Amino acid sequence: MQFLKSVDVRNPNPTNPWGLHNIRGISSMFWSNSTAYLVSGSEDGYITVFRLPDGAILSQTVYNLGAQRGTNSVAAFGQNLLVSNCAVGANDKNLWYYWIDGNNYSVTLKDSVNLRVNPSAPQVFNFCTVWGILNGQVGFFSSTEEGALWVGTIDQNQHITVLGYQTVFGSLGSALGFNGTNLIVINYNLYEFTTQPNQISNPGQNPERLPLKLLPPNLVGKI
Repeated sequence: MQFLKSVDVRNPNPTNPWGLHNIRGISSMFWSNSTAYLVSGSEDGYITVFRLPDGAILSQTVYNLGAQRGTNSVAAFGQNLLVSNCAVGANDKNLWYYWIDGNNYSVTLKDSVNLRVNPSAPQVFNFCTVWGILNGQVGFFSSTEEGALWVGTIDQNQHITVLGYQTVFGSLGSALGFNGTNLIVINYNLYEFTTQPNQISNPGQNPERLPLKLLPPNLVGKI
């Protein structure tokens, strides 16, 4: 490996009370020849859109001005962005859906929900969120600290639709990975779910990148 560039994306006013700046997730939006456009999420609350290899910061946005915690993961699918975090209190949310403008890379909140099994829980971590395919359409999976694996979609009006959840193992959050046909869930053990039995991945494509043609037309955007 060869070092090329370092980028400082720290928020001078962290959303967490401990002054933490850990980067919790990075996801690529799109590539243009040898240039990559990516988005990161941090413990300090910043959503940063940046470019590589020159390291230019294109926008920085606090994901929730009322947040008491930072982000745990980010998942970009073209200009669509999902962010997971820990919801603190009854009015907070732990899954956020944003739209990234293809012209100025501004980040606009479209919808948010609180994924929790126990409605009276004082806080619920959403540990990880990934895009996936289910029932022939694009959707998302999220894993929360209550041991629940959540599934949902983004509708034509850019709203989150939660379809439901199932308990995977204990009261643990999990790391998630989706490869085009299967969902991998890892906590103490590894679980594999088939979400699209008749779909065959193209061996010539990155198995972790879903093709933009699967998105509804108004979610494809212009990038």
